[in-house]
Amino acid sequence: MKDGVEAVNYFKGRGFSNKVVRSDIEGGCSGYSQVDLVILDLNLPKIDGIGVLKFLKSDSKYCLVPAWTGK
Repeated sequence: MKDGVEAVNYFKGRGFSNKVVRSDIEGGCSGYSQVDLVILDLNLPKIDGIGVLKFLKSDSKYCLVPAWTGK
């Protein structure tokens, strides 16, 4: 991917089929997807890697994907 906008669009389902197997009706963090690992460049243009990570952690499909920022 060339920038953070493209990455966010990819995870929104515009780039591939990512079916949620289970979701929380209350909107909590109990759903899961087929994604096990995401490697991000923190210096992506348009939306940086931290911005993409914030999107992933706020989305019920990806909120359980472990994140490590190296800090």
